[in-house]
Amino acid sequence: MAYSVVLTALRRMARWLTANCFLRDADCYLVAAFAYLCQPFSKGYQPQRMNSYELVIIFDPVLSDDELRDEIKTYQDIITSGGGSMVHEERWGLRPLAFPIRRKTTGLYYLAEFQCPGEVIARLETQFGRDDRVIRQVITRMDKYAIEYAERRRRRLQAAKEAPEAEKVEAIAEAVSTGDEPETLKQTAEGNS
Repeated sequence: MAYSVVLTALRRMARWLTANCFLRDADCYLVAAFAYLCQPFSKGYQPQRMNSYELVIIFDPVLSDDELRDEIKTYQDIITSGGGSMVHEERWGLRPLAFPIRRKTTGLYYLAEFQCPGEVIARLETQFGRDDRVIRQVITRMDKYAIEYAERRRRRLQAAKEAPEAEKVEAIAEAVSTGDEPETLKQTAEGNS
């Protein structure tokens, strides 16, 4: 069924409603009905389902910070241009490999959590195959339990980052309340106490 056939039928229905039912907002009904009815008839229509994925990439250890940033940006652009969104990312830095790969014993690790339609994964894998700077990569679709675990893990990481700052604030408040000298306060703020 073509759009024009559906549109013609809806226009007739709107004219009839306007003439026989004294409805003034027939155009509103027309637009809503057209949008609802035409989606299933469009060629190749399938609603996009956003799946959650986790990606771990091991990059070549000889990459500079700028090159690594550019590589990561490339993969983020592929995800976002395909209708996805980045949820979380971590740079784990230089770590030893369990076994040598391409005569390399270390690699730069990167973790990303994102949501995207399934078609984007094929584009990512194609790009990974073309890129010589990627030693290894794995993409895992996350189920609801993995998503819950990832959220708990992110909260723990955030709490760990905030904990040292809270301890510094408490130490400074304690130093001020006891009347310590400015040098002691400076050492406490720097964490050298």
